[in-house]
Amino acid sequence: DSCYDREQFPTEEEAIDWCWARTTEEVEAVKFVLTKFFTLKDDVYMQKHIQEVVDKYHSTALTNKRIAEEREKNRRENKTKRERSVNEAPPNQEPRTTNQEPRTIEKKGGKPRFAPPAIQEIRDCVSDHGYAVDPEAFFFHYEGNGWMVGKNKMKNWKMALASWNKRESNKPKQQGTGFNRLMELAR
Repeated sequence: DSCYDREQFPTEEEAIDWCWARTTEEVEAVKFVLTKFFTLKDDVYMQKHIQEVVDKYHSTALTNKRIAEEREKNRRENKTKRERSVNEAPPNQEPRTTNQEPRTIEKKGGKPRFAPPAIQEIRDCVSDHGYAVDPEAFFFHYEGNGWMVGKNKMKNWKMALASWNKRESNKPKQQGTGFNRLMELAR
């Protein structure tokens, strides 16, 4: 394995060092393996099969390097020459987000989509129409449930506010409870 890892063949001394052979028996075992499975050539123990595998690895690595360099060169050259596809956005386009835009957005049909009102808009509507609705209660109720009416998204908050007013005006006046109720009865 050391020959594969190092991609070179050892001398006898290197082989003993690579195997960490210290005792006489270990050194003799390394020498046995070298003489049995390797061929001595110019003081280096070589093996034909290992040399073929290492050479093939180097050849493949060079081929892969050449292909990668050609691909990168073509990519750089063709980057500015290629035509844009039909669905591709133009370069340096405006941002796709609309976070900076008002929350009312036109639908395809031209009718604006629902945009939740500010509390001040609700207060103004309550005072303009003389509704008996708490504007903050209305806002926090619908803000908390995502401006849903049942399972559907709200379409018109002014109509929902009018419905709240009708419900409030149809409720019977609650008589006081506790201490206040006792004071009313005492009068």
